Amino acid sequence: PTFDFEGWNGVGANEQPNGWFTENIFVSAIFLGNTQSVFKATAPDVHGGTYAMRITTVDVVANPNATLIPDPCGIALTGSMVFTPTFTLKPGFPYTSRPATAEFWYKYTPSGIDTAGFAMWLTKWNGTKRDTVAIGYWLTNSMTSTYTLASVTLLYNPTLPYTLPDSAGVSFSATGIGCMTCGNVGSTLWIDDYSNYYSFIDSFTKRDYFSFLIEKK
Repeated sequence: PTFDFEGWNGVGANEQPNGWFTENIFVSAIFLGNTQSVFKATAPDVHGGTYAMRITTVDVVANPNATLIPDPCGIALTGSMVFTPTFTLKPGFPYTSRPATAEFWYKYTPSGIDTAGFAMWLTKWNGTKRDTVAIGYWLTNSMTSTYTLASVTLLYNPTLPYTLPDSAGVSFSATGIGCMTCGNVGSTLWIDDYSNYYSFIDSFTKRDYFSFLIEKK
């Protein structure tokens, strides 16, 4: 996926960041009444480069799956949506490192009392099910009019001290997702320049060290 939000695909209201799933895919003649939620922001609403991601919470008038997609909706999630043979969300992407933190730059304008959020998770298929290797999350309910750095420490599963994940997922939400109908239309979150950082502390493996060297080149 794009994490500096310089890469986008799609046209018009269906445009979304490369490798991300957003409500924008439901803006079509099939789902009448839906409006665009995620936008390619440009200057002055960028932190670095040419583009950033702006998420604005909208009503999902024609919701194809109310058990998976909250309404109102203001979410961007790494992964994709498969429509056939059944409607299936496939979150995440291949990933084999153990970062210490996730960092990103953000601005936030809530509509009324609302909360924006971020989550990252690392998982590993053990042959029968997915084990959670680590999770990290962040919440804010404060209006932030200039780009601010958020740093989130990942919490590793103590029962898997040397396990490398095989997959990761990242999500951002411009509105509360405590329930499927908790969001506030109009809440807006800008995100730019997401990255992960590594540490030699704790239970990191030699492979983490090599990942650090490669990614810092």
